Amino acid sequence: MKKFACWILLIIFVYVSVEVVLYAGLYLLVTVRQEEIYRPFDMLSANQKKITKNLFIKKHNYSCFDATLGWSVKANGFSKLYQANSCAIRSNREYATTPPEGIFRISAFGDSFTQCADVNNNETWQVFMESCDTNLEVLNFGVGGFGLDQAYLRYLKDGVHYQSDIVLIGYMSENISRNVNTYRPFYRRNGGVPFTKPRFQVDGGSLSLLPNPMKKLDDYQELLLHPRETLSKLGNNDYFRGFKFEVQQLMVFWCSVFSPRRIPHTGI
Repeated sequence: MKKFACWILLIIFVYVSVEVVLYAGLYLLVTVRQEEIYRPFDMLSANQKKITKNLFIKKHNYSCFDATLGWSVKANGFSKLYQANSCAIRSNREYATTPPEGIFRISAFGDSFTQCADVNNNETWQVFMESCDTNLEVLNFGVGGFGLDQAYLRYLKDGVHYQSDIVLIGYMSENISRNVNTYRPFYRRNGGVPFTKPRFQVDGGSLSLLPNPMKKLDDYQELLLHPRETLSKLGNNDYFRGFKFEVQQLMVFWCSVFSPRRIPHTGI
């Protein structure tokens, strides 16, 4: 009996020691390194709460909630660098749905690389292509943070009407992760896109669409009021919601504690 009690005390001691070490590491990250690498899946950061609340008070001037795509570009949206036309295409000009006679049209869909993040409207590669040939139109349907699934769905929703000669969907290898993700912070904790998205899954040898789980803007109010319960539901179809990724995040966290350099982040 005494031996059994000693084992119980040892287990309790080890557990408490691990908890103390973990909390000490989190304290070092926040107070010394001043960064947040690890956060439990069922919590929202202060920045995520702020961005989500801004949806309701219309502080997002260029982007907006979209029931189908998760988020998209706002018609006539604008920011310091970006300007969209009345059809939510990134451009300073309007485009007719039917190309004028003699015009060859290309429509580009994709993420921030297609959108051309961090440059002005007149510096996008679509504008440079148009400047090479007066008979060429290149429409920019790119949206920051999109996966291939959203890019394709935006083509079906907004782009198919424009009768393009070529439809281009830009991608990068990192999009593989976005394609199995339904709520961005599950995959990228500190990213600037704390919204949900649709995704496809393989069902019986073919692709099956899982619609955007947040179908109404009011659903985000529920997320703010009850984050733990709502995030638990959002994780049902998300590849990154699970125990093995909690362990992975803890490993990243410890590497960041002892590493003299920041762990680089790529993409939006």
